[in-house]
Amino acid sequence: MNIYEVIRYFCDTLVGLLAIVDPVFAIPTFVTLFGHLNPKDRGKRASRVALYVAIILLTVLGCGSIILNIFGISLGGIRIAGGLIIASIGYQLLNPSTNNGHDSNDRNLESAKNSEQFVFIPLAFPTLAGPASMAAVIELSTLIQERHSLLEQAVGYAISALAILSIAAIVWLLFRSSAWIAPKLTSNTLAVMNRVMGLVLICIGIEFLPSGIADLIRSLPQS
Repeated sequence: MNIYEVIRYFCDTLVGLLAIVDPVFAIPTFVTLFGHLNPKDRGKRASRVALYVAIILLTVLGCGSIILNIFGISLGGIRIAGGLIIASIGYQLLNPSTNNGHDSNDRNLESAKNSEQFVFIPLAFPTLAGPASMAAVIELSTLIQERHSLLEQAVGYAISALAILSIAAIVWLLFRSSAWIAPKLTSNTLAVMNRVMGLVLICIGIEFLPSGIADLIRSLPQS
């Protein structure tokens, strides 16, 4: 692999995975979930989301196909589970629970505390590093393993890992840049965004199910 092939491979991998991860799409969800936090805390959430995305995709790159084979998990199963998780989170956003026993400060504190769970689910997984992203990385890993020499395989894994780290950096940069939106959002606006994004997440989750079921059926042994 010469330098031009390396650059082309990196760009192709970066653009392909970035289109699937699609961090721009997740910005409204990030603002909806963490818009009530101060800039410092939002920055921490952005860093953690980017870190989790990198960890998930790098783990899948290195041993995703091995893990799936060991536990007998199909990509269809991942899609179904991811779809159910997305739909569940969407339902929570669409129907927020109310608690009249605390004052406004207590509710804000509790909301900030509970928002910790949303860093991994649904933002890092499955919104960003979801079934489609994992399937793409697994496919990328199988293509790398088809290379003849160990040197080419090592270069392929290194370039792919660099592309994944670059995507994580883009996620961090976009989420950090979204902080200026939060001060412009009133509580009513956030409530509306909660419900809209909840409906969107439910729709996305439901759309995962048919393809996941179809993949799961295809993976079943034929009699």
